[in-house]
Amino acid sequence: ADAVAVGADCGFESAVGSVNFGTARVDTDVRRSRQCSIYPPPRNAAGSVTERDGLVSAVNGLRRELEAAALPALPRLAPFET
Repeated sequence: ADAVAVGADCGFESAVGSVNFGTARVDTDVRRSRQCSIYPPPRNAAGSVTERDGLVSAVNGLRRELEAAALPALPRLAPFET
């Protein structure tokens, strides 16, 4: 629900191509999707801060689990914050 609300507030059509090469464009024959950013965080009035906090907690919990696992050569993972 948070992503839907944030998308309505500040989402945009996903493009294909490259801004650097001047080929970025919305082409629904290639991609039909919208996107919204949760990092960096949207303004608090967009979506549900409570749901976003839950997502951050879940991602940080997964990060802790991965760091605690006995996996070879796993780099330290930076905290996920919004």
